[in-house]
Amino acid sequence: EELCLIPEEEWKTTEGGNPGGTKHQQMVRRLEWELEQRKGMKAKLETWEKTKKDLQTDIKKLEKYLNSLPPQLDELLASTTQVQDFLGLKMVQRRTQAEMSAWLPPELYNIYSQVVGYSEYLGSGAVVTINGDIERAKTNNDSSSDIDEPVEIEGKHSKRRSAAQDPGKKKVF
Repeated sequence: EELCLIPEEEWKTTEGGNPGGTKHQQMVRRLEWELEQRKGMKAKLETWEKTKKDLQTDIKKLEKYLNSLPPQLDELLASTTQVQDFLGLKMVQRRTQAEMSAWLPPELYNIYSQVVGYSEYLGSGAVVTINGDIERAKTNNDSSSDIDEPVEIEGKHSKRRSAAQDPGKKKVF
């Protein structure tokens, strides 16, 4: 049977490669050296596998903990709505708007975030809101649309208009 060993020249340059003795004695020493090397590698492998298993267990525990946080945070926010209303804080509304802003096209998101930041910086009391259908935004998120592109709105065929073109809609910035 043929064994897969390191080349003889490499073995002779290592610590275990004592070239003295008969060919048989050299082969025995080489096999013993290979056995020791493989035992060492096996011990390292077992150590790394144990470490890997421990890390996987820790990661699962952390994932479980992190997955339990959103419901707890939602409960906390729900229980503090009366206090928020009393103090004039709009945390739930801000969170909803932030979630909706994630579905805006990049250009509108930049404008939205700049206007919100500007109004917060000045403390002017300007109200910036996002109105629209989130489900439609999710389906159209990847497709780029032109302002004059025909769209279907509540069974009617019309062209998309901006708020400035539609006299019935008024946006406050």
